[in-house]
Formats: sequence, C-alpha cells, structure tokens
Amino acid sequence: MNLDQIHYDILRLKLKKAEIVLEKVEIIKCQHYEKAADIRDKERKIIDDLAIVKAKLMHYDSTIALNRDTFRLKQAIRNLLIEFNSVDQAFAVDSLSQTEQRISELKKERQVHLSAKDNDSAGPIIIALNEQLKLRSEIQYYLERR
Repeated sequence: MNLDQIHYDILRLKLKKAEIVLEKVEIIKCQHYEKAADIRDKERKIIDDLAIVKAKLMHYDSTIALNRDTFRLKQAIRNLLIEFNSVDQAFAVDSLSQTEQRISELKKERQVHLSAKDNDSAGPIIIALNEQLKLRSEIQYYLERR
C-alpha cells in the first residue's frame, strides 16, 4: 500500500468536496434547487469515496502488527486517519457556528418585515431562513454521526 498515493487521493477528494460545497452554495443562492440536488449527489459520491479510503487505511492498520519495524508505518497511517476527523470536524463546527449566526440575522430581518406588515419583502427572507435551518440540521446530523 502506497501511503503517499493514498494521501494524495485524500487531498484530491477533499479539494473536490470543497469545490462542490462552494458551487452548491452559489447554486442555492441563485435558487436553482434542481442543480443543487445534482451537486449534493456528487458530494455524497465524494464522501463515499473518502469513506472507502478511510476504511482501507483502517483495515491496513489493523493487519499490521505493532513492532519496532512497523512503528513508523503505523504512525503514518494514524496521521492520515487523524486528517479525516480533525479537518472535517473543525470545518463542520465552524460551519455550524456561521449557520447559527446567519439564522439569527434572518430571524431578526423576518421579524422587522413582519412587524411592518411587509409580507412581500419577508417572503425571500423566510425562504433563506428555511434553507439555513435545513443546512443547520444537516450539519448537526453530520456532527452527531462522528
């Protein structure tokens, strides 16, 4: 098993995932929800590919007995496994914090428009708020699985 190649694959998949997330955010902002669904499918495929790489690393780690000769190899494998959790976890926690802040802002805006009985202006805010609430639930679900 070539750990350098696996590390390259992990970084390549994470980069693809980040690009897709940015693309998905832009598409959702433009309210092209059908395209966003396609993007989510691509994102899930990449997440599945990352899970496969992680499973291979875990299997490989479990098949190697720890001794003086394999210590560095096992350490390298563990470092690659840590990369999965720490980066993804930190990103998810940061995203959750930003989403909570945006939800709070949107609720305030919604309240201002609804108290002024400006229902036409409140409509897009309510839609944006619902999208942020969905995003918050997805992030919370992701964090619960960890």
